Amino acid sequence: MSVFALAPYACLPNFGPVSMNILFPLNAARRKQLPAPAEYFVDEEKYFYTLFLHGMICYIFVPILYVNIDSMYACIMHHTVGLVGIVTYRLQYIIDLEVTSYQEYYANNLEIRKRLKRSITLHKEFIEFAEKKETTYSLCFMIVMFVNLFAMIFTAACGYSFRVSRGNKRIMQIMMIRCSQPCQLTAGSLLVLNIENFGAL
Repeated sequence: MSVFALAPYACLPNFGPVSMNILFPLNAARRKQLPAPAEYFVDEEKYFYTLFLHGMICYIFVPILYVNIDSMYACIMHHTVGLVGIVTYRLQYIIDLEVTSYQEYYANNLEIRKRLKRSITLHKEFIEFAEKKETTYSLCFMIVMFVNLFAMIFTAACGYSFRVSRGNKRIMQIMMIRCSQPCQLTAGSLLVLNIENFGAL
């Protein structure tokens, strides 16, 4: 519902000048505003309502697209973790039968074998599911990563190339090289104190 509430939120302020021109006209018409600043390379006054409709569609469907993709990915991840939990639980409690005779020992081993087969089958299905998830989302995430990387590089280039001298750029490069060495807390320079090493201990 919050996604659909975004459309009126973006729509009402932009229709303010339009409604004011109708209710309280001035000698000069108030300037109309699009939902978001953009360059369409056409006359915005002439094609205002068409461009405004395009902006509203983007406001509604782009968030819906992101929400659906992220929600589906979260559900898939929860399902994957759930399968791991089921396999772990079955292996932990695979031996829970009391044995008082050889016949019970033999029957117990048969039951354990059946449980083990079911666990192995579920483990195989989990691996296949995880591989399908990787195949499905790998290309998508790679495209998103490169698009974001290109956007950051383009933004940085546009922001600094024309306003920073070459000497200052070199100084900034020295700072960037120094940033490649992480700042970290150690125990006598022998052990880095972080979550990964804490879990390993």
